[in-house]
Amino acid sequence: MNTENCVNVENLFNLIRNSDFDERQLLEIAKIVKKDNLFQTALDNNQIWQAKGENDKRWKFKTKEGKIVARKEKEKIKEAYLKYLEESGNDETDKKTIVDKGPDMTFKVLFQNWLDYKSEYVGTKDGNLSPTTYRRYQRDYEKFIKGTDFEEMKIGKITAIAIEHFLKSMVETHHTKRQCLRNVAGYISSSLEYACKNDDIEKNPYDKVDIKPIRNLCEVSVQKDSDRTLTTEEMVKLLDSLHKAQGEKELYMPNYAIELSLLTGMRVGELAALKWECISEDGILIRYSERRFDYKDKATVIVIGNTKNRKHRVFPMTVEIEALLERIKAVQVANGIVSEFVFAGLEGRFTEHSISQAAYRRCDDAGIPQKSIHSIRRTVSSNLRAIFPDAVVSNMMGHCEDTGKRFYDLDVKTMEYKKEATSSYQSSLYRKNGATA
Repeated sequence: MNTENCVNVENLFNLIRNSDFDERQLLEIAKIVKKDNLFQTALDNNQIWQAKGENDKRWKFKTKEGKIVARKEKEKIKEAYLKYLEESGNDETDKKTIVDKGPDMTFKVLFQNWLDYKSEYVGTKDGNLSPTTYRRYQRDYEKFIKGTDFEEMKIGKITAIAIEHFLKSMVETHHTKRQCLRNVAGYISSSLEYACKNDDIEKNPYDKVDIKPIRNLCEVSVQKDSDRTLTTEEMVKLLDSLHKAQGEKELYMPNYAIELSLLTGMRVGELAALKWECISEDGILIRYSERRFDYKDKATVIVIGNTKNRKHRVFPMTVEIEALLERIKAVQVANGIVSEFVFAGLEGRFTEHSISQAAYRRCDDAGIPQKSIHSIRRTVSSNLRAIFPDAVVSNMMGHCEDTGKRFYDLDVKTMEYKKEATSSYQSSLYRKNGATA
């Protein structure tokens, strides 16, 4: 705290006690001085800060509810801050000041500081951190970290052992899976790394954490590849149900979108945002995706923006894809539908939610287990990997090679197919050997 900028109230009283001020005036002066001290303390502890964005130079502070208050002028933010303290009952001098800087800061404060930093400075080129992602971080914190001893630990006292104890306790209490452990551990690691970057602590204690023994305590998913993908037989049945539904209700575009997903493995947001301008003789230029911004204090906003990884890609045009697109265009022309979007009906573009729900219904119609558009995407990717090298498939699907190998190279063959293929292979060995099984 910068004590040079603060005035000691007791010394001020001694200075002016013998002046012409009466008791009431002295009290008023004391209040003014106290408020100046509170404001200066908040500035020194970075509880009030000035944004450094190119288009945002406003002064800001955060309420205990997490709301950001911003003003263009420093004097205005002072007024707003003091009013907030008065209304919330936080302007008493004997209350403990929240440490917002240095090793005495609690992890609770650090996490929010890191989240604000990540939201303001580490956002995408289309804007700051998605509010949907921001809320997911907050929900995870409230579920797994809030109310624990770890939350109130001073970051200068946090050790690798303390982190391991907390993560182990979390896994045992919530019976978390490995992905959940990975997420929470990532929050802790990243926020402490931010503290190092901000010179609050010298070293990140997470660097010494051994998470492998804790990972072994997590619940292991028993989901099989067949639960996450569709077999060829299921794909055929789903296609049949789609063609039947298209015949019965030709203007319901989600049915056509699901069929295109069977052919391309496009993400559901990419299907919903597909425009006619992206269709060419060479293929489908996948450059747009529907994005949902889920806010805590206002309605969800749906926009058309970049793809998930913000990279454009082209899926090659095939006879089957071309025929499907021609059918869609014929339906739209016949019904006077004019839209820049491929999957648009009389009332406009269909959203990813409509397409996702339709996929479940068509699976029911086909008499197969309900599978999502993402399950179809895994299936298409896995089938393509039997044809093309990993790099080619990753480029077509729009994910990195490592991601493709970890999550999209799955077993999509039925047991009957495996039996026949294995038997054929084994028989060929006997034939080449000149022996009889």
